[in-house]
Amino acid sequence: MRKILRRVEWVLLIVIGGFSLLFALPSIDLFDHDAELSEAKKKGFYYKVDADKQTYFNKEISIDGVVYGEGKLVVYLSSKRFFSVPQLPNTIQIKTDADEVLQYQSSGASMRLYRSKGQFTFINVPPNLKSVTVFNEAYGESFSFYIPLEEGKAD
Repeated sequence: MRKILRRVEWVLLIVIGGFSLLFALPSIDLFDHDAELSEAKKKGFYYKVDADKQTYFNKEISIDGVVYGEGKLVVYLSSKRFFSVPQLPNTIQIKTDADEVLQYQSSGASMRLYRSKGQFTFINVPPNLKSVTVFNEAYGESFSFYIPLEEGKAD
């Protein structure tokens, strides 16, 4: 009887440990590699953004960086909050330094246990932009991030 109970304990330990591992692994960003972002960094198109987090519908949103070059602009957003889905806005807009407002072409997001990451892609972006403002406003809530594109390039 003791042998059976010990085997049941080990089986339960392995099953619970396996499920815990399956639950925890997706929340780790260690395996999240974006080849397009790496290529943009190599070409010098990536701009790291050092902006404070802003609250939007009780969610803290931050901008991780911007890829700008070759007629395309990609904005990388992130939000951290435990078990809060969805955490990122559905849409964003960009206002250029020439007061032109751009609408995004496509977007994508990944949600984890603790962190959500998203990217918004804008195409046919005018060349030689000096700065952009990423913003959104809905139902009386808003956020706005000013991003200078002349400085802050990251390798």
